[in-house]
Amino acid sequence: MLNHERCHGACKGCITISDALEYEADVKHELSLIQRNKLSIANQITVREMCNMLMQYSKANNSKHQYEQNWHKVRIYKKFFGLYTTINRITPGKIEEFKQSLLNQGLKNSTVNRYYSSLSKAFNLVIINYQLNMLNPCKCVQKLKEDNQIIRYLSEDEEKRLFTVLPAHLKPIIVCALTTGLRLSNILNLKWESINFDIGFIEILRQENKGHKRIQIPLSQKFRVELEKIGIKDSGYIFINPKTELPYRGIRKSFKTALKQVICKQ
Repeated sequence: MLNHERCHGACKGCITISDALEYEADVKHELSLIQRNKLSIANQITVREMCNMLMQYSKANNSKHQYEQNWHKVRIYKKFFGLYTTINRITPGKIEEFKQSLLNQGLKNSTVNRYYSSLSKAFNLVIINYQLNMLNPCKCVQKLKEDNQIIRYLSEDEEKRLFTVLPAHLKPIIVCALTTGLRLSNILNLKWESINFDIGFIEILRQENKGHKRIQIPLSQKFRVELEKIGIKDSGYIFINPKTELPYRGIRKSFKTALKQVICKQ
């Protein structure tokens, strides 16, 4: 019993009854020190408390989707490290074992890194909240290298079907992407002043692109038609959100929704 609460824990690594009894004696001794305030607070905080703190933070600051993801991760943390294991026992070596156990389950490097990042966040929350004089053990563990990108091109048929399901406001943006190869940020920030209709090219200035190079791209007839549909102006942003009267900040969600409709129909 600790603070009127019964504590349960597995005797990890114990093979015989005598091993288990010795392990139990060590745990009882440590609990006795905690009850008499003989141990620092870092030796008193359990994995369960740390996980609860992470979930409270996630509920207040993250989206519902992120909260649900963290809830799943917390279950894994508790199962691997032990519900009543104190955080001072989670060493960098133990975290390396945790990473390897996830890899052994067939998880990708990027997924393992997400578990690592959330665990590091949990440690930071505890350290800051209790003002602990301890190093986050995750800082001594490196993330895995990620190489999970899959290159996928749309066929001509898929491209045609994509334009049948795209929302009206996305069509000129996607046409611009397909015919120019510009970054999304450059496309959404594209201005009428950047387009020379007489000569037929698009110019991106040095200060407006990541590589700080002056970029000139031919203006395709297909994109010109889309611009004419919008209504050519002398100045200002080209792609304006009618709800905010400001440039679109992102289109990934609506684009992915349309893309799924095309791919799922195969």
